[in-house]
Amino acid sequence: CKTWFITEKLDGLSIECVYEGGKLVQAITRGDGETGEDITVNVSRMGGVNTDLKMDFNGSLRGEIIMLKSVHKKHFADKANPRNAASGVSKRLDGVDVDKLNILFYQVLGDVDFKTEVEQFKWLIKNKCGTPLSWTRPSVDEINKFWRDYQDHSRDKLDYDIDGLVIRIEIGRASWR
Repeated sequence: CKTWFITEKLDGLSIECVYEGGKLVQAITRGDGETGEDITVNVSRMGGVNTDLKMDFNGSLRGEIIMLKSVHKKHFADKANPRNAASGVSKRLDGVDVDKLNILFYQVLGDVDFKTEVEQFKWLIKNKCGTPLSWTRPSVDEINKFWRDYQDHSRDKLDYDIDGLVIRIEIGRASWR
């Protein structure tokens, strides 16, 4: 059984949120690829983040910190774009305006096992974590139709920036990107 799982590729700031016993203990930016910045206090105040999963989860959630275009226009129009504004705001030592940011998660790493990407997204949603929009399609022809419609009618209406779409093949226990 093969299905195609599609998600938005967000244009934001990469973040990894580490949990111990279901509680958020650390949130780290990607930084230079090896060393990131610890912004745990700020992340705990952003939308889309659940600081207490109410379960014994040990692992991390990966996602993107985003700023809505409407928030950028209203509060940070002096910054070049929402991504740059989100990057600066997310790292503020005083935490001012971090509540105007959101995190959308797309990956779970840790002591849970998922058979498919769809299961992983359902887990995130069940645990009250923000996720990018997602869809499933049964064939390449359906993906092509969906992509064209998304490009022509949906993408420009989003209140956040995306780089495009990510398409994953769901084959039983394996998922290829």
